[in-house]
Amino acid sequence: MKNYPPDFKADVVALYQLRPRATIKQIAADLGINPGTLRHWNPGAAGASRPSGHQADASTPALEAENAALHKKIRELEEEREIMRKAAKEYFAGGCAGEPLPVRRRPPAPSRREADLRHPHVVRSSCYH
Repeated sequence: MKNYPPDFKADVVALYQLRPRATIKQIAADLGINPGTLRHWNPGAAGASRPSGHQADASTPALEAENAALHKKIRELEEEREIMRKAAKEYFAGGCAGEPLPVRRRPPAPSRREADLRHPHVVRSSCYH
C-alpha cells in the first residue's frame, strides 16, 4: 500500500470536487491511483450522485468569456512552444544546411618575449629561455 502525503490527498479531493462531470474512475486514472483509494479519501463521494455530462452548465456569461480567453491563451502558448521546439531542433542540428556551429577560440597567450616587445618601457631581465 502506498503512502501519499496529506497535501496530495487534499489536492486530489479538491480536484474531484471541482470537476463535477468527472467520475472517481476518471480522476483516479488521470492521476495513476486506485479508484478505491480516492473513494476512501473522499467518503462523501461514495453515495453521492454526480450530474451526468449531458446536463447543461449553470455558467454565467462572464465565466464563458474568461474560459474563451483562457483557451485562446492556451492556443497561443502551444504555438509559441512549437516554434521554440522547431528553432531549438534546428539550432542543435547545426543550422539550416547542417553545418557545424562556429566555435570561437581564444588566441594563444603571448610569450614573455612578445609581451616585452609590446611594452618596451618595462625593464625586465634580458635572459629569456
